[in-house]
Amino acid sequence: TVNYLVYAQGASIHKLNLKATSENTIINKNRIVYIPGQTAVGISYDCHEKFIYWSDVSGNTINRIREDGTNFSIILENVKSAEGLAIDWISRNMYFTDSETRTIEVASLNGKHRKVLIKSHLVNPRGIAVDPVEGYIFW
Repeated sequence: TVNYLVYAQGASIHKLNLKATSENTIINKNRIVYIPGQTAVGISYDCHEKFIYWSDVSGNTINRIREDGTNFSIILENVKSAEGLAIDWISRNMYFTDSETRTIEVASLNGKHRKVLIKSHLVNPRGIAVDPVEGYIFW
């Protein structure tokens, strides 16, 4: 079971541990990483490898870090404005929307094999989700 959730807040990525109490309160907020100057927006999680992926719209990158705060790396560069990000844990791909280029793209989780999937009839695409079992993406 998942005992926490992750979220982006400006220059930081946080993990929020969930602990059941008699009052059902949320406790133990932890910052995983802080990168001055970044604006983290899209965020997703790879449950197999335990990596958190996020987009930085200030640095035009997609990054990843292990949930324990180790192994930070930049996965993709030259991403204009990736506001939505979703991890397909079955095919080992990431899908993201780019509101500036008006595209939906895919790349392998190591950043290779980047490809534009949809580049027409999109206006300011933002959120994205995947259903890897059925093979669907939603935006």
